[in-house]
Amino acid sequence: MDILQLETFLEIVNTKSISEASRRLFISQPTASHRLNTLEEELGFPLIERGKGVRKIRLTPFGEKFIPVAYKWSDLWKDLQYQMNSQYKLPLAIGCTESMNIHVFAPFYKELQRGQRGHAFDLMIRTERSTEIHRMIENRDLDVGFVYSLHPNTNILITPLFAEQMLVLRLDESGAGAEREQYHPSELDTKYEIYTNWSGDFQMWHQNYWNYASPFVTLDSEYLIIDYLDSPELWAIVPDSVARVFVQRNPLIRAYPLAENPPKRVYYKITHRVPRENRLNSLQIFSGLLAEFIFCHEDISSL
Repeated sequence: MDILQLETFLEIVNTKSISEASRRLFISQPTASHRLNTLEEELGFPLIERGKGVRKIRLTPFGEKFIPVAYKWSDLWKDLQYQMNSQYKLPLAIGCTESMNIHVFAPFYKELQRGQRGHAFDLMIRTERSTEIHRMIENRDLDVGFVYSLHPNTNILITPLFAEQMLVLRLDESGAGAEREQYHPSELDTKYEIYTNWSGDFQMWHQNYWNYASPFVTLDSEYLIIDYLDSPELWAIVPDSVARVFVQRNPLIRAYPLAENPPKRVYYKITHRVPRENRLNSLQIFSGLLAEFIFCHEDISSL
């Protein structure tokens, strides 16, 4: 029994398909089947049920019982590789959305990597969408994830972290905007809006004021907003952390509160209900340092 056989079996369990598992592992389907067959021969019992016309893999009772054993063997092998190659840093794999990685957690990551908070971490940081982060947490490819939209799963623990208020951005070339304190949604014409759907709650709030009126443009990446915000009539609603970055990049951009506030954008930490054993210490220390970071961060509201 070797690590390649175990990884192939666990990927088949996660995908419920030999063909999909082989695709994710970048091997041929016959190679995946051979690894599984060899593992079953060495163990002395079948792991999956075989039959004609079966599209999704079903595990035998032996296969179900072997799953936690396979995870433990896999974790031990990864821990051994880490101990052989690391400089005694705490290993941790993090998945985060693009916005949070850049605008919120980048300074925190640097401090952890450099050991500036009392512990040095060996970080692997992935930038992914929320749906992919959930999948990788469930498969234990990541140790911790940060998301703003949830996809509930019995294997995933969810912890609300903090919330940000939403602000209106406008270009103020004349300087007249300095005297304004806030905007009411009724003052904003949606035909000049640079729209981004920040969350389900935000979308509902937006529809309450503007129904389904078409915006000037709809963007799925916040990094395009600043390029479109090039005339005074255009406007966008963004989280506070994004607003601060854009205002720093372009002093002519001003950020205003809304008289009728949209729901705050809530950020969540997600972890597997049964983390990898070799990451338990890293997760415990990381969680404590994360709580300190949020508490000391003046620009976000802890929950």
